Amino acid sequence: MKNTFTLCAALLIGSLIFSTSSFSEEMKITVNVKKFSKSELEAALIEHSYPLGGTSFDNAKGAFYFLNKRDLLVSYKGKKGTGKWTANDNSEFCYTVTIWEGKECITLLSNLSSGGFIHVFDGQNRILKETAIQKGNLIK
Repeated sequence: MKNTFTLCAALLIGSLIFSTSSFSEEMKITVNVKKFSKSELEAALIEHSYPLGGTSFDNAKGAFYFLNKRDLLVSYKGKKGTGKWTANDNSEFCYTVTIWEGKECITLLSNLSSGGFIHVFDGQNRILKETAIQKGNLIK
């Protein structure tokens, strides 16, 4: 199923010579995406590492490693923990982990326009590289 997803990105306009002011404008980009089913998400994530806080493992602040359909490992900014997760048919996976309080959810969409993925968390959109989700445990 194809959907059109609008990404909002802040575009910072630099100041001119001798000017100290700058401002932000909203820029909209149209991207074709595909939602994942529960089984597709599970297949993409189980026994894979998922970067947190970056577009790939090159600039990530941490990672999830999905052990099976229920358990995960997490590392973020030097803290390590464990957790539980579930996927649903709305292209979303939700988790609770020992290093954060409460349940959180991430929507993961396939980016049909340029490859890779669209990661949506807490109202923020991030484009993940096609190689962002990697086989094996990359948590150090």
